[in-house]
Amino acid sequence: MTSILRSILHIVSGSRQASGVPDGATEDAVVLAPVIYALGDIHGLDWQFGALLEALTADAERLDRNAVIVLLGDMVNRGPATREVVDKVLRGPLRAGDRFVALRGNHEQMILDALVPGAGRAFSRWLDKGGVATLQSYGLPRENMKPDRAVEAIGARHLGFLRALPYMHIEQGRLFVHAGVMSGIPLEDQLPSTLMNVRKPFFSRPHGVPYTVVHGHTPTKGKPLIRPGRINVDTGAVVTGILTAGVFEPGSDTVRFLQATPAKDRPIIALGAKAILPGIPAGPRRHEAPLRRPRKKRKDAKT
Repeated sequence: MTSILRSILHIVSGSRQASGVPDGATEDAVVLAPVIYALGDIHGLDWQFGALLEALTADAERLDRNAVIVLLGDMVNRGPATREVVDKVLRGPLRAGDRFVALRGNHEQMILDALVPGAGRAFSRWLDKGGVATLQSYGLPRENMKPDRAVEAIGARHLGFLRALPYMHIEQGRLFVHAGVMSGIPLEDQLPSTLMNVRKPFFSRPHGVPYTVVHGHTPTKGKPLIRPGRINVDTGAVVTGILTAGVFEPGSDTVRFLQATPAKDRPIIALGAKAILPGIPAGPRRHEAPLRRPRKKRKDAKT
């Protein structure tokens, strides 16, 4: 079994309780369970990230709880401030007692793949997919964007951070992952490429895992989506300017949302609580086959 699968198994076995509180917990333990904030794809937008961190910190203060801040991957590329975003994550949350859980998305993986010696096309592909803006944030001019110079510019600390990112996190009965999962496959057997890239197979059938899946990766036009068994908080920040965090209070079957916008007069928008829709049990494999279109009736031949 690979080290990747071992880490997934460890995460799953370490979070069995849907409430986030172990069996036999005292009332105090329930009261002290943290509130979870899940942020969609940041993509190098440091201003929105900073504004949202301040808003969710104030929200946690109001609730008198510690905060777990889950970053659902794709913190990097496309936007102008990848270096600043990573620095902010490495510095940690604004309050003592809060914690970040940063996950790996396909864009973090894209950087790592591009900087493997002899990567060739992977490096060019990264530049085309937002890597130019990333390297510019590290002070590297366009004419100097070569793999060895990129490694030097990003530096060992930031690259080490990217290499250590896990693929998923489970807490309080929710599975946090960048893109989604493949239906009918146990979590310990999910491929990392699926967790970072899946779209249509995840959307088109019940996922079958015993958690509400909270994900990003597939951008909306500015509003989060709640669907049976899953919640999408990627509101396309790099295009819409709106970065979204889902707010999950322990023991609650609703979700609220906080959004950071580029509007200076109203930088934070709070969306009211909405019910979390339960998942639908995964059906037999035969139900996953695409439906065939009915054949058109042939017109009667003219006599």
